[in-house]
Amino acid sequence: MTQGTALEIEDLCRLLPQRPPMLLLDRVIALVPRSHAVGIKLATGNEYGLSLVRHGFVFPSSLALEALAQLATVALNYPPDGVLPKDGSLARRYLVSELEQMEIEQEMSTGDRICLSVNLDPLAEGEVAVRGVAHLGGTPFVTATFRLAPLAA
Repeated sequence: MTQGTALEIEDLCRLLPQRPPMLLLDRVIALVPRSHAVGIKLATGNEYGLSLVRHGFVFPSSLALEALAQLATVALNYPPDGVLPKDGSLARRYLVSELEQMEIEQEMSTGDRICLSVNLDPLAEGEVAVRGVAHLGGTPFVTATFRLAPLAA
């Protein structure tokens, strides 16, 4: 996949086990399978787990971390030939096995567009090291380094 190709919600549902309201990606705009991905999430206020604060809803950093993990899973599950099955059989499950570092740069309210990017580095036994950044208007919102491990079937 190149920079100009996009994955929409229907495609993401073939690559991820999550479904709304826990699907935290709206679109993937760039993808190099098993290496790198860039995605978009629009925080609308309808997401599961949003917290109401004095000045409105806030998109929690924990959901930004989950969105980064979902984007990394898309990059891991995307088939090398680019052909997505219609039945979702590629939706291999991964879980965050270790959170090495996470920095929260700013608070994010709803109505904001989050740009997500992940870089993947395969490790032993199916684990993957992930470096992810969630940006708001070009400014980092959350930066995280974590490991994903395949969930045993």
